[in-house]
Amino acid sequence: VGSEMCIRDSNDIDYIPEGVFVAVGSTSGINTSTTGIGWSTASVTGTYGQLNGVVGLNSEVVAVGAAGTIAISTTRGSTFGPTTIYRRKQVGFIPSYTPENISQNLYAAAVGSYLFPNALTGIATDVPYERTVVVGAAGTILYSEPGTAGLSSSFVVANKYATQPFYGIGYNEGTFIAVGNAGALYRSTDGEVWSCLLYTSPSPRD
Repeated sequence: VGSEMCIRDSNDIDYIPEGVFVAVGSTSGINTSTTGIGWSTASVTGTYGQLNGVVGLNSEVVAVGAAGTIAISTTRGSTFGPTTIYRRKQVGFIPSYTPENISQNLYAAAVGSYLFPNALTGIATDVPYERTVVVGAAGTILYSEPGTAGLSSSFVVANKYATQPFYGIGYNEGTFIAVGNAGALYRSTDGEVWSCLLYTSPSPRD
């Protein structure tokens, strides 16, 4: 039974594929509801500050926020735990991973589809998996790679492509688009490699 409470200071909400509303915020933490009427507070392992964004996968939920926070749920949003962030170095076909702490605030996340390459051959598999991409301050971009605890239990820091903060990201039919300050508009097909998009303002009509 959901508790009776007024949810304040929520920053983002998503209706996840598993049939649950998940709302995140600054003082309200993480709250869930199956109806939108009765709400419950999620159980969280670890200490998180302000949460800014949330996105639902088919069987996971990812929440992002201050000081590099990325929390994951595999229980329809009822419990959340920490993820691990890595810096990846590619040597031939075999990558190596070094754990890394980041201090940048994270503002938004989106989920898309990706054909993960085989670790030994470097050739993409035939089955697409969900990939979560997270954006934040100072041009920070991270993307998920399959981990032992789920598809979004491990994140990798992408190379730096911009210095301005990214505040939003979306996905459709094989393309991620990230947007931010000073007209920043970047595109990626895998969440790893990004390119700046140029656009022109429409000319005023006579």
